[in-house]
Amino acid sequence: DQALINIACGATASFTDPDGNQWVGDDQFIASGSTASVQFTSLKAPFLSTVRYFPYGSMNCYSIGGVTQGAAIKVIAFFQYGDYDSLALPPTFLLKIDSGGWTSVQTSVDLVAKMLTYRAVANAVSVCLAPDSTRRIPFISAIQVLST
Repeated sequence: DQALINIACGATASFTDPDGNQWVGDDQFIASGSTASVQFTSLKAPFLSTVRYFPYGSMNCYSIGGVTQGAAIKVIAFFQYGDYDSLALPPTFLLKIDSGGWTSVQTSVDLVAKMLTYRAVANAVSVCLAPDSTRRIPFISAIQVLST
C-alpha cells in the first residue's frame, strides 16, 4: 500500500517519523475541536503524541482531499488515549468513514485502530466522529489514507 497522506491529529508542524514517513498536522483538514498532548504512549511513534478532541457538537468531520474518485483506498484511524484529559477514563464514541456506517470505537490504554478498504466515492475522504450514548468526548490521534 502506498501512503497518499499521513495526518498527525493535533500536531502543529509536519515531521518525518523514524520509518521515513512524512506526517502533516491536521489544521487544514478540520476547523473544529481542540488539541492536546498525550501524557503517555506505549509506542515510540511521534504521530501518536498528540490528539484532537471534540467537546462540542454532535458530529465533527475531517475532509481529506487528494484521492481519485473510484480508486481503491484504505483509511486507517488511530486512537491513542494516553490520558490526554487526565481523567484515566478511555472513552467510547462513534466513527464514520465516508459512506460506511457508524462504528463504535472503544478506546483503552493501548492503541486502537479502525480500518476501512473501499473505492473512493469522491475526490475527498470524510472521517467523522460523534459522541455515543455515553456522551464521552471523541478524540483521534492520526489518520492514514493509502492507495491499495
